[in-house]
This record gives sequence, structure tokens and C-alpha cells, in this order.
Amino acid sequence: MKNWVLDLRTDFMKSLYGSYLTRIDHITTLYSVVAFNEKQISLTPDILDDSFEVPLSNNFRKWVTIKNKRDIVSSVQTGELHQINCYQTIVSLVSNFEDLIDKIVYHFSVNKNEVSKAVPVSLSGEIDSPIIKKLHAVHSKLSMKSPILGKYETGYYYKIIKVRNCIIHRQGVPNCAELVLLKSWVSNGHIVFDHNQIDDFIHFFLMPLKSMIIQIDQYLLVKNDPAHS
Repeated sequence: MKNWVLDLRTDFMKSLYGSYLTRIDHITTLYSVVAFNEKQISLTPDILDDSFEVPLSNNFRKWVTIKNKRDIVSSVQTGELHQINCYQTIVSLVSNFEDLIDKIVYHFSVNKNEVSKAVPVSLSGEIDSPIIKKLHAVHSKLSMKSPILGKYETGYYYKIIKVRNCIIHRQGVPNCAELVLLKSWVSNGHIVFDHNQIDDFIHFFLMPLKSMIIQIDQYLLVKNDPAHS
């Protein structure tokens, strides 16, 4: 995450953005550990002994949930483990992003009326997404402009959020209304990701944010000490 660290001046933004980066670091570490083990097992299934078992707790005695070699190797060979890993990562990335925006909205007292007036626009037209509307409302409140409001960026964030919703509410099976929007990630009626997609998402939750984070930091710096204007 060191490439994404910013030289921020205010305590609020240092803490907020620092926590945001820390959570992404945790999310990507978990994804990487699972991906590493997936690759090792796919290359050498017998790396696991036939008697290998992973009990999920020390409780429940004979009722304890256990995963054995067959379960794990099968999930790797079918590609199921990779998709589960991707699904959990996307849910965590979007939740982290939403938490960041919600905290900024709260800090600057952006009210519901201001959010309702926001009109995010993608390359395909207007978008009705609560978190994206909050993002635009913050920019309006602070009289800011940044790349994160671009039509492409707005549309891509919307797609990622809709994918997260599909994963949570429909186990990755898009409904009819989502099929057109998410078609590039749909295969055989399910959301499916290749091995490059997660890093693309990670970059998208970092790169377009930089300008906004720096501008908010500068806004607070001037507000607290006009001599920095």
C-alpha cells in the first residue's frame, strides 16, 4: 500500500484515509493468501495428505464443521474457490468504500436534501445509486471537482456496486435488469471473474480517489488556518 500513501496535513484525513488503506491492505492480504494456496494445490493436489482436515472450531464435538482434502481440492479444480475469493473481496472493497464516503458525508454535514439533488451521470446516462449520489453531493458541498466524478468512473463504480449487491442478495446470479449492465462479467448465468479482475478493482478503489482526498485535506487545512490558502 506504500505506493498509495498520500502526504496529508489534517488529522481527520490522515486518520480516515489511513484506515481506508489499512483495510484494503487487510482485504488484499486475505485474497493473496487464498490465491497462493489455490495455485499451490492446483499444481500439486497431493501437497495435502489424504487424512488432511480443517475443523472450523474446537466446539460442537461430532457436529463441528470440517473441510477435508476432497472438499478443498475439488473447490480448487472446479474454480469455485477462486470465485468465492473474488466474491468476498469485492464485498469487502465496496463496504470499505461506502464507509469512507459515509464518514466524509457525516463530517461535512451533507444532508439528505443535498444528496437527493445530486445527479450522477455515466456514459450511459443518469445513475440512481445512494453512495454515488453522496459522493457527488460532497463535491458539490465543498465546490470541488475531481476525476472520480467522470462519466466513465461513475459508471464503473456503479457496476462494481451492482455486482456486490448481486453477490450479496442473489449469490452472484444477476436478475434480468442486471444482465445488460454486468454482461462482461456474466458466464452461464453467473458472475465470473478471471485472475486479473480483482487487481483492476483494487486500483479503481485507489487511483480515482487520490485527487478527492487531497482536495478535501486542503479544504480542511484552509478552513482551520486561512494562512494556508
